[in-house]
Amino acid sequence: MQVQEIIEKAKARVLDLRKDAEARVEKVRGEAKSRFELVNGRAESVIKVSTDTVKKAGDVVSKAAKTVAETNKTAGKDLYGKAVSSVEKAREAGVKAVAQKPADFLPEGRDTVTKAIETSKKTVVKSAEDLQKLALNGFDSVKAAVEGKKPAAKKAAPKRATTARKTTAAKKPAARKTATTAAKKAPAAAE
Repeated sequence: MQVQEIIEKAKARVLDLRKDAEARVEKVRGEAKSRFELVNGRAESVIKVSTDTVKKAGDVVSKAAKTVAETNKTAGKDLYGKAVSSVEKAREAGVKAVAQKPADFLPEGRDTVTKAIETSKKTVVKSAEDLQKLALNGFDSVKAAVEGKKPAAKKAAPKRATTARKTTAAKKPAARKTATTAAKKAPAAAE
C-alpha cells in the first residue's frame, strides 16, 4: 500500500501544481488582457486626437487658401479693368500722343498689386502661426493620450486688474462762457 499512497500523493501534488499553474496562467492572461485594453484605448485616443488635429489643420489651410485666392482674384479683376481703360485711353488719344508720352497711358496697378501681396502675406503668416499652435497642441494631446493622462487645460491669460482713479479734490463746475461774457471781455481787452 505504500506504492499506492505515493501514487495518490503524486497525483494530488500534480493536481495542485496544475491548479497553481492554471491560476498563474489565468492571472497573466488577465493582466495581458487589461494591458492590451489599456494600450488599445490609448491608441484610439491618439488616433482621434490626430484625426481632429489634421481636420483642424485642413480647415486652417483651406480658409487661408480661399482668402489668398479671393484677394488675388479681386486684384486681377482690378488690374484688368485698369488695363482696359488704359488701352481705351490710348486709342482715344491716338498713336502720336502715346508715342510722345507713353508713361501717361500705363495702367496704375502698383498699389493694387502691393496691397494684394501684403494681404496674402499676412494671411499666410497668420495661418502658419495657427498651424504651429495647432501642431503643438496636437503633440501635447497625443503625448498625454500615450501616457494615459488627460491633456492639460490651457491656462487663461491673467486678467488685468483695473483700479478706479479716485480724486480727492471735489470737482468744481466749469464756468460757462456765453456770447455776452465774451463780448464784455473783448472791449476791455481792446482798450
